[in-house]
Amino acid sequence: MAKSGSKIAAVPVDGWTQMVVYRKDLFEKAGLDAPTNYANIPKAIKALSGDNMYGFVAATKTDENFMSQVLEHVLLANGVNLVKKGGTKKQGKALKNSLEFYKVLAKASPPGELYWKQSRALYFAGRTPMIIWSPFIMDELAGLRDSAPPTFNVDPTSNELAKKNWFYN
Repeated sequence: MAKSGSKIAAVPVDGWTQMVVYRKDLFEKAGLDAPTNYANIPKAIKALSGDNMYGFVAATKTDENFMSQVLEHVLLANGVNLVKKGGTKKQGKALKNSLEFYKVLAKASPPGELYWKQSRALYFAGRTPMIIWSPFIMDELAGLRDSAPPTFNVDPTSNELAKKNWFYN
């Protein structure tokens, strides 16, 4: 940070983005549209939940930073900014809709206090078709992280899991 006249200025050193990671193969098999909006995600949860499959794995452990990251992603994607002048009072319907949407994600998730570890593990185990994660998961999905090879099948060098995700060509 630096002072510029009477104001303080700063340049962020990085950003922390989140994205919906989903199993393209399962969506195509079920005839579902990609989870690119608030309407498609609950539809996919309903269609893809079932035996040994959770429709979503949302962060629910409130004292874990991952929940803050995921919830912030949902809030910002719906136009909610809690640090805006006027706070939550000015956010009204958008805030309510965002929290209701997050409840849908949480209800589709396994019971218990969940954070990054469970969402990642259940996605890689094929037990959920969707999670919200940072781009840091992409190298692992593509089988490029030697310390964490995909556990999709017995071959740790297989790119079979990567082929089933939306970003693989």
